[in-house]
Amino acid sequence: MKSHFQRLYEYENWANGRVINTLKQISNPPERSLLLLAHLLISQREWLHRIVKKTTTNKFWELYDLEQSESLYNQNSEEWRHFFLTIQEDDLNVPFHYQTSKGEQYDTPMFDILTHLINHSSYHRGQIIDSLKGVIEPLPITDFIVFSRNP
Repeated sequence: MKSHFQRLYEYENWANGRVINTLKQISNPPERSLLLLAHLLISQREWLHRIVKKTTTNKFWELYDLEQSESLYNQNSEEWRHFFLTIQEDDLNVPFHYQTSKGEQYDTPMFDILTHLINHSSYHRGQIIDSLKGVIEPLPITDFIVFSRNP
């Protein structure tokens, strides 16, 4: 299961990179696209920091410019790679105790948290791509199947 989630994160990183590269081609990217991208990347950081017991901000909606988002993307890439190098297979089944940004306490298996993150990012990447319709062509293709065809 660990290798499955590691591969999904590689896909996640690839897809986010495609979105960032597309936004770099636009002189003035739509604010909504930038807000959604920052949210997606901040969420990755906040969840990872919860998991590894680092300080979190619990601020998930901040507007970053493209340079700030790309910097966070690079930082997240390194931190998540390290996470997957250090996590053990059995860790994925253990309930993880955490507190939400609203202060609610939960115990959730790691595999459910990782599944949530992948789905969360896919959802918001879709929103970003939709916000780019009519702004740039071609739109970035971020489908998993495209990733899987070009390892």
